[in-house]
Parts: sequence; C-alpha cells; structure tokens
Amino acid sequence: MRKFEVVQQLSARFGYRRYLEICTPTTGATFAEIKAEQFPTRVRCMYRCPADYDDGLQLDVRTEAESSEPLYARLMQSGRRFDAVFVDPFHTHACTLRDLVYGLQVLNPTGVMVVHDCSPPCAEWSTPEFIAGNWCGITYAAFLDVVLGDPALTYFTVDCDFGCGVVLKSDGLLPLVGTRPDRELVREWFALELADKYPFFDRHRADLLQLRSVDEFHQLVDGTELTDSCREELRAAPAC
Repeated sequence: MRKFEVVQQLSARFGYRRYLEICTPTTGATFAEIKAEQFPTRVRCMYRCPADYDDGLQLDVRTEAESSEPLYARLMQSGRRFDAVFVDPFHTHACTLRDLVYGLQVLNPTGVMVVHDCSPPCAEWSTPEFIAGNWCGITYAAFLDVVLGDPALTYFTVDCDFGCGVVLKSDGLLPLVGTRPDRELVREWFALELADKYPFFDRHRADLLQLRSVDEFHQLVDGTELTDSCREELRAAPAC
C-alpha cells in the first residue's frame, strides 16, 4: 500500500473534497496520484524549490526558502482550509515539526493529516542530515513529539511505505483506533535527547506509533460508523 492510497481510502470513506500537499523537490511525489474527480480542490505547496524547478505538475505555492513558513503564511492569510493534508517534509526535525504544526492549523476540524516516513526501518536511514537515496531522517521523532504532546489528537500509523502517520482532530471519526501509549512510555520518550531517541523508538515502535497493519487499516476504516454529530460536522466544514 502506498502513501497516496492511505489518503485516498480515508478521503473516500469520509467524503473529503479539498486536498493540500506539502512537499519539497525530493519528497512528496504523490500529487499526480490524487485524482481531480475525488478532489475538486487540489493545492500543492513546495519549499526548498529552485526558481527553475518544473516537474510538469500543478504547483500552486512555492518558495526557495528552506522553511515552509512562507507557504503557510500565504495559506492562512487566504483563509483556506482543507479536508486532507498530506505532509512529506524535508526530513529534519525542525522542518517536519513546522510542517505538522502549521498543517494542523489549515486542517478542517473533521479532516485528516497523513504524514510520510514515520516508521524508518533502520538507523542508517534516520540520520538528521540529508543522505542520497532512502532518507527518512528524523521525521518520526517530530511526528511523535506532536501527537504525544497533544492528547486532543487521535493518531495511528499504517505499517506501509516507511510508515504513514494518520492524525485526526476529531476522535469521533475513527473511534476504533484505541488507547494512547502508556504514560510512562511517553514520559521516557520526552526525557530523551534527540540524538538518543532512535534506539528507544525502535524498541517501542509499535506502541509509540500505534502501528496498524494494512489489513487492520482497511478494517478500521471500513468498519467505522459515523455518528450523526460527525456527519453534521463534515457537512458544516468550511470550504476553501
């Protein structure tokens, strides 16, 4: 299962129509798979983007800056909000943390955020500095800092495509996700220095990420029955 399929299945289940993708020239690679018939509103924002960059796809907001902050400033000033936000950041801790915090601000209350590279398979691919090839960086650490630090968020991670984190503001959308990690585990996580997090993460990966297999993901989404209040919230979600 690929990252765009996670977005599509969630969006089809909940009737999402407004899609935002945050990426860089070396991440993302998903926009072409997001079909206009499912998402009449599709927006792609790219940072660290050279002035002459052109991959032949729609690119709505771009900046050469190493930070995505100028992109989000423009989005938030416009008042636009999205049902599905896909984040495939430059995989440093700072870039990922920024993308997640700002991405949640432009996400509708009943929307979903999907984050790529949350479950790197080995320490060699989890370096804080860019490496050519399969670089997951420390996106996993920033992802956990955000979701573990905010008890109001509902989250889990699909065990596919280097880990696709799923974050929801409304626990009513997927009530079957289950409980959050043990408080002691969370306390230990936040007590660690960033450089020491990967070994601890690798030992407790399933619990920290709330890891779900692809089959479990299908069952979770297909088995969800929306409450009347959630249906009303989805209908009332602000348009772009």
